[in-house]
Amino acid sequence: MYKDKKLQFLIYLKNILILSSQLEKNFAYMIRYIDLALEEKSRVIFVINRLIKTDKDPDYLVKIKNYIKENKLVLVEIDDILKDIDKIQQIEKESKRLGFDKIKLMIWSPKNIEKKINILQYADRYGYDYFCYYNVADLSVEQILDMSSYYKAIVFEDEKDIEIYSNKKIKELRLILESLRESVETKKKTYENVKALEKLNKFLVNVNKIEEIDKFLEEFLEFLVQTTGAYGGGILKYYNEKFQVCHYITYKIDEIEYIHFDENEGIKTIYIDNKKVVLLNIGQYTNIYIVLKSIYKDENDDIFKIATYCARNIVNAFLEKAKNDSILIQNEKLNALGEIASGIVHDFNNILASISGYVSLCLVKSDNQIIKEYLEVIRKACLDGAEMLKRIQEFTKSSRSHEKQVFNINAAIETALSMIKTKLSEKRLCGVNISILKDFRSSDNIKGRESGIREVIINILNNAIDAMPESGNIKITTHNTSEYVIVEIEDTGVGMSKDVLSKIFDPFFSTKGVNGNGIGLSVSYKIIKDHNGDIKAESKEGAGSKFIITLPREHEEFIQTKNINETLAKFNFKLLVVDDKVAVAKATGEILKNIVQKVDICFSGKEALSKIEINNYDIVISDLAMPGMNGIELAKIVKEKYPHLKFVIMTGWLGDIDECKETIIEHILEKPFGIDEVTKILEQFNQEENNG
Repeated sequence: MYKDKKLQFLIYLKNILILSSQLEKNFAYMIRYIDLALEEKSRVIFVINRLIKTDKDPDYLVKIKNYIKENKLVLVEIDDILKDIDKIQQIEKESKRLGFDKIKLMIWSPKNIEKKINILQYADRYGYDYFCYYNVADLSVEQILDMSSYYKAIVFEDEKDIEIYSNKKIKELRLILESLRESVETKKKTYENVKALEKLNKFLVNVNKIEEIDKFLEEFLEFLVQTTGAYGGGILKYYNEKFQVCHYITYKIDEIEYIHFDENEGIKTIYIDNKKVVLLNIGQYTNIYIVLKSIYKDENDDIFKIATYCARNIVNAFLEKAKNDSILIQNEKLNALGEIASGIVHDFNNILASISGYVSLCLVKSDNQIIKEYLEVIRKACLDGAEMLKRIQEFTKSSRSHEKQVFNINAAIETALSMIKTKLSEKRLCGVNISILKDFRSSDNIKGRESGIREVIINILNNAIDAMPESGNIKITTHNTSEYVIVEIEDTGVGMSKDVLSKIFDPFFSTKGVNGNGIGLSVSYKIIKDHNGDIKAESKEGAGSKFIITLPREHEEFIQTKNINETLAKFNFKLLVVDDKVAVAKATGEILKNIVQKVDICFSGKEALSKIEINNYDIVISDLAMPGMNGIELAKIVKEKYPHLKFVIMTGWLGDIDECKETIIEHILEKPFGIDEVTKILEQFNQEENNG
């Protein structure tokens, strides 16, 4: 009610400047002043910047159109009235013919102050009343004070109330205007931020429709430019050790060598060509820049910060999705590899089993120490070859629990070096001389699979050799910390770029083209992790590479044992060896002849059943994968008829036979194997027999 009385009082005032603190300009606010003028039996000339056509008229515009039809209101654009300003007098004459006492000018916040002053001067000259309506944020304090001489009162309005001030008290008016503008600017900033956040939320809701990270960044940039009214912007990505523009809108800046953001810093302001540029820290290698129209305003900083935070999370989600998709693709590759390997590995292990068996026999029967050393290298190479094949089989699976042994790290490295001597010799014949430098400062032990650690070292050494096509050095260093043994392998080769360095442990990543399969270092990474260790690489193009392996120290004492028993114990067992591969069956038979009472061999499950019926065997050692009747099927038949008979499966591909082990199979003998592995099983059988 109080507000209505003040509005009624305005009827008696002439030449008023109305300053609104409303945040949105709306004709609806002007309607009440038009209604006041009409109550005075005045006809209103409503001067606006320009007419805007819309599909559907809002309620207030419908009311204005009704006033126009009733001849109560004349709606004109400011440019039209200035072209023929005497038109105001024509409207006045027409209004008096229609019965109106007088006319009143209602001027709606023209952007051009000079145009407005021209109308006010004309109105003063001919004695027309006028109201001028502005938002307080549209004009500076100085502009308002400069125009105060044209008004008899200034009215401040907000959503709840109006206040009327005389234009005579300039000093008090300045203080009021400064305070009001500051308040309105704060409200306006908050209001615009809320609106921008609503737009941001609407944009983010539709992000799930965007499938590519680059497409998201481009649409995000366009959204920011439109929402903040910026001059333009672009996307910066880090290439060749500098940030370069990969996409832009309107304004392209030059490349930037370095952009430093403090921790948790989302935005940074810089100035380029006298333009204010806001940098948004989207990621370590991605920034967005926004070129603002004004170098003074900071009203969008909060929006930029919130938008940057959201964009970071979305980019991270894209990267995580890409990583997961990559893992799925890699898993599909690994599954395919596993399918291929299941057959190939079995065949390779059969070959290795023959070699390993006969080498074991030669080690026992030979008296030549030099030959025995060579044979020992061959034997270990066979076993390591089998381990490497096993790693490929198990690469996509969690490692099965293997029996871990304590071994000396330096001894493992020495064995690995002996295994690459042939490759070094081949390089030397081609004029490439590679020197091995050793600095063993650790004498500690490791607990785990020695063959696995040897495989890692051989992989790294082979890569180092390949990285030095024109000769060089490989330095191997071991040393300790309080809890770990550190192995460092450093070469003087060609080195790696940052991009290559970041991918070397990824499955199937290789820099060797058709000569590499990209498995070696990824397998090495998994082996070290399975030993609760860590492996990392340091490198720089043209300056060589260094691999650093960290493994837990083992405090249990390491007892060196002979690889092959010099004298073989004899066991009072009768054995049957079954394998469809003749060479493997004969090699296994030859090994067993030296340590058991009697050995027979056969080449199928059917033949084995015939022999078991007429011979009183104590143990059957059968291959797993045989045509017609496999080892598991043979074991089931044998155990059903002869439950006392011990059954051992030998295989180069374990698959999922562990579940059969406790019911029908006493042991699994992994190919390739030698006398030691067989002896260990026989000793256990012998002990059970003696205890039983």
